[in-house]
Amino acid sequence: MYPVITRITFQFFVCRHLDVAGYWLEASYDVKCYTDRWWQYAPLAGTVGALYGLGLPLLFVYLVKKFKPTAEEGGDKMVKHALHWLYAAYRDGKEHHLAIEMLRVTLLSSAI
Repeated sequence: MYPVITRITFQFFVCRHLDVAGYWLEASYDVKCYTDRWWQYAPLAGTVGALYGLGLPLLFVYLVKKFKPTAEEGGDKMVKHALHWLYAAYRDGKEHHLAIEMLRVTLLSSAI
């Protein structure tokens, strides 16, 4: 789901120049780029792209760094159960690979 949403969000900024017709949204040629209507939605698309596309991986890194030691030491069982899927596949000190992979997916899907 993450790659699909990020790709769709970044498609909003892919405009194609069609000579005298101007710039049109490549994902939907019925939307002309850089018009008042397009600028109305640009801040929303940019915010979603930043918060979801970049913020989600950073949130995951924060959660793992903050709660993994507590959960592994037998701390809060609810935290351990809720976040175990985030850090179970990574060795100690390598938890940031999740964020790197998600950012890689973001870059690749936005390039399509």
